Amino acid sequence: MMSVPISLIHKVKQSDRHQQLFADGRTAISDGIYSRLSFQLLSGTGNGISYSAGDYRVDPSFGFAMGVYLHKWLAVGVGTGIDFYVERRVVPLYLESRVYWGKNSRSPFVGMQLGYSFLMDKREFFDGFEGKVRERGGVMFYPSIGYRFAGKGKTDFMIDIGYKFQPHYFRVDYPEGWGTISEVERRSYNSLSIRFGWVF
Repeated sequence: MMSVPISLIHKVKQSDRHQQLFADGRTAISDGIYSRLSFQLLSGTGNGISYSAGDYRVDPSFGFAMGVYLHKWLAVGVGTGIDFYVERRVVPLYLESRVYWGKNSRSPFVGMQLGYSFLMDKREFFDGFEGKVRERGGVMFYPSIGYRFAGKGKTDFMIDIGYKFQPHYFRVDYPEGWGTISEVERRSYNSLSIRFGWVF
């Protein structure tokens, strides 16, 4: 019987059952439940918080999502977050899905989020105003394309670009005796977006 020195035995890396192991030794979640923290930059027209020049703006956004991998190439989930516009803070609540392709540790994907945006900050009028004020958010829609980067631990990373459609509606009905009967405003915080995410 021939014996083999332990020093010559190479360790074989095994991945968690919820992770996919790639040829370069990196792993990415591809089964079971996932969670994601994300940071997003929203650019468009109008005033912004972080940077503004004329009508151009860049606003920050933070998000959290949870979901499940139905297949290695398909993930679905729910999420929320907060978008910081200079005039409003908006809280989206949405369903999401992502479809991956490729067999490498860097995998492209297409994503979709669909939900509703709620306004946190509403326009205020002076005390004693007797008119009616109605203000609400609207349907939020965010298609995107991106890349997933597998990690060496239990966290992988993603980056995507997309376009976020996010309208809101405002109406005020003034009391009798005012020169203006009503005022209606429909505004859309439509934004080109770049997002960075940590998936675990």
